[in-house]
Amino acid sequence: MDEIKLWKEAREEISNGNFIKALELLNNALSINSSNTDVISERAVVFFHMGDKKKSLSELDRCLEMDPENPYRYSSRAYIKSTMGLLDEAIDDYEICVTMDPNDPIAYNNLALLLERKGRLEMSKRYFKKAEELEGIDRSKRQEVEDVAPLEISEDKSRLKVEETTKESQLEDKNEEKWSVVKDVVTKKSVFKEYISFVTNGFKIKKKED
Repeated sequence: MDEIKLWKEAREEISNGNFIKALELLNNALSINSSNTDVISERAVVFFHMGDKKKSLSELDRCLEMDPENPYRYSSRAYIKSTMGLLDEAIDDYEICVTMDPNDPIAYNNLALLLERKGRLEMSKRYFKKAEELEGIDRSKRQEVEDVAPLEISEDKSRLKVEETTKESQLEDKNEEKWSVVKDVVTKKSVFKEYISFVTNGFKIKKKED
């Protein structure tokens, strides 16, 4: 069996939550080709799910040594660093990512949120605005609503898939006119688009059909 087939099988196991089996498949794939960065990156995903962030970060460091021109690797590593409280290092990686890929709204959004946490508010606002512009948000439709905060999100692609461990965005409606968005890291771009729709709808929740 070749490494690509093993990698694809591992991804399927990851999607089903079978991380031990996925790790076994990825280890087998790396025994065939130890320099496949897609496999190494996927193993970082597995280590993260298994609660070993240090190994996950080490795998992403290794990826970037071999694949330094891939912006998604920086975004993935930034995500891991942010969950470890290494905010300054995460900011550095997100800044590299948006420099290499200036049309990535998710990286801008995540960078803005981390800058906000560090108190760098002007720069944070600038990057939030850039993320919104890239997603086509009409800022004139914004309304001032309490308890609304930006989401920090990582896109699928080759980034970490960690939606099972990040509370799946934790979008809560405290009443039908307000939406409290938890400042947490999630990974599905669909969640970001849901947030975008929420913003353009004037921070209003659509009525649920009976």
